[in-house]
Amino acid sequence: MKRFLLVATAFLILVAPLSAGKRLKLNDEERAWLDKVDLIITSDELKTFRKRLRTHHERKRFMDLFWSKRDDDLTDDVNPFKENYLARYDFVIAHFERAKARRPVTPRSHILLLLGKPAKIEYRIDWGLMGFRNINRLLNHRPELWLYDELPFDYRPKRLRVQFIPFNQWGDYYSVTDPYTAHWIRSLKHKFIYHPDLELSPAEAVEEENFTLVDPDQLPALPDENLQPAKPVTGPTVAATTPEVSDAVKPAASGKFSYPSTPGYKPSKAVEQAPAGSTLAVPTTPSVAQGDPPAVFQREAANHVGFTANHGWFKRGKDRGLFMGRLGFPLKNLDFQYHKDQYEAPFVLRYAVINAAGEQVLNQQVSRQILVPKKEQIERAGSFFTEDFALVLKPDRYLLQMELVDQNQNKTSYHQVPFELTGVSDDRVQIVDFVLMDPNIGQGQATFQIREQPFALRIAPTIRPGSPFYPVLELSGNPSSELLDSIVFRVVDGDRLVREWQLFPEEMTATQQGTVLIHPVLESRRLDNGRYTLRFEMELGDGELLLRELPIEIR
Repeated sequence: MKRFLLVATAFLILVAPLSAGKRLKLNDEERAWLDKVDLIITSDELKTFRKRLRTHHERKRFMDLFWSKRDDDLTDDVNPFKENYLARYDFVIAHFERAKARRPVTPRSHILLLLGKPAKIEYRIDWGLMGFRNINRLLNHRPELWLYDELPFDYRPKRLRVQFIPFNQWGDYYSVTDPYTAHWIRSLKHKFIYHPDLELSPAEAVEEENFTLVDPDQLPALPDENLQPAKPVTGPTVAATTPEVSDAVKPAASGKFSYPSTPGYKPSKAVEQAPAGSTLAVPTTPSVAQGDPPAVFQREAANHVGFTANHGWFKRGKDRGLFMGRLGFPLKNLDFQYHKDQYEAPFVLRYAVINAAGEQVLNQQVSRQILVPKKEQIERAGSFFTEDFALVLKPDRYLLQMELVDQNQNKTSYHQVPFELTGVSDDRVQIVDFVLMDPNIGQGQATFQIREQPFALRIAPTIRPGSPFYPVLELSGNPSSELLDSIVFRVVDGDRLVREWQLFPEEMTATQQGTVLIHPVLESRRLDNGRYTLRFEMELGDGELLLRELPIEIR
């Protein structure tokens, strides 16, 4: 018996310290609170709350202190941070989470809780964001670009962008940012704290609740039939599901989603630094040997057919550039004559490019015959005949000459467009004229390539309602990340802003020439029929605004 008492006493001595240091379990209210602040509570705060506080009352005071540390003004009873954060929490649970989710786990929820409502959300149409070959198989969900301007923290540059890419049919997204932004977002929880040394919340708890069980031996003496067991005070119940928590920002897929590393190219190392597959294709259109006599045109003829031409060029070194041109005219201006159950309009088109010395660098001739069942269809459709070409030219003054002979009425039309290619220096950020591209062509008809994708110039430029359009331009010099982040495309009607777009990082590509190729995918879905101006804007470091404009027509 004595041996048993000794063993029992020793066991109690060993167990007593363990019992005294036992961690206090979370009740339902405390667990629900931790779920809400999971993204913004620091590791030290979490350790204190779970391990160091011995009573539920101390935890209640800790919750008040937690919100007070994040209140920028302790002199009033209002805590805007707490109110806004909890309102956003209710929103993301209702809109971004699966049913019965206990806490926010999706990237869109995390970004909205940390950064608040974005200044703008863009829904883009390049589903894969890696070129134009990708076919949309996620019919119900679209990529989203969230834009934040003038964040109240030390984020640089001033505009922050987060992309969300759908990866299944159920509306699940993953987020894509550059490494700097991802690291900044992960450390953002520490930036919410205004009063790190605050030890006591200015606002005391409204009521001091006792969350501990009452010892039945200390109850007042009552008749046995009236004795009721004590009930613990608990908070609201929460769904028991425990979905796996994802990171606030998932890293980009290796080699696919990365911010362009083009700033800081040096001409001597541009080829080695340029990413693979990001080059300007050398055009296949042959140039005419210099020294040949220039083509002879009937320059006295009027422009009866209504010739128009647009062009753009891209830098290919200090002394040359890739020139691209498209000329065309409305088919309704041809003389259609009825012959064998259809209307026919045969013509011969000639065009040439001549430099300032009178040497022709391009001379082309094409013969065509337009056939339609009814010539009224040409008028209603507003169809254009277009011809595009590309060649490498040195900086100089040039003349594009166009001549068409309408063979039905033997009438000649002539039109000429002068243009100048200026030299582009490497020490200043600048662009030349930009163009609209058509990606829906084969390799054999391509005059230009982006990431091994064939492109050709788009019509005149006329865009069908609801169809995408592809402006392409090239930046020279050494643009920094902050400068690239300031790029915006706008559609304006006179002085009225109609639409605007920011750029996805994947819409900027480094070239082997040490420049940056800008190639966004824009959409005309919310543009009414009519004529507009497509404007490229970029804020330079000295406050200057770099502008380029291109007339477009939706019809």
